[in-house]
Amino acid sequence: MKTKRLAMAGNLLIGIGLVQAGGAVYFCVRGGMEGMLSPVAAVAAIWPVAALLLFLGVRMSGYGSSADC
Repeated sequence: MKTKRLAMAGNLLIGIGLVQAGGAVYFCVRGGMEGMLSPVAAVAAIWPVAALLLFLGVRMSGYGSSADC
């Protein structure tokens, strides 16, 4: 039961990371917030968090699936 919850939490982290990365790309394509924040600064601020969430999510979901075998 714990491994299923861990895998579900990993999938949730992957989803959050993908939404953040997608938001950064969309923000970059749209051109930022009317000159208040450059797209490069937005992507630079968001990518470490998105990468961490994706890394942890993949590790957690992979752990859950390998433990079930």
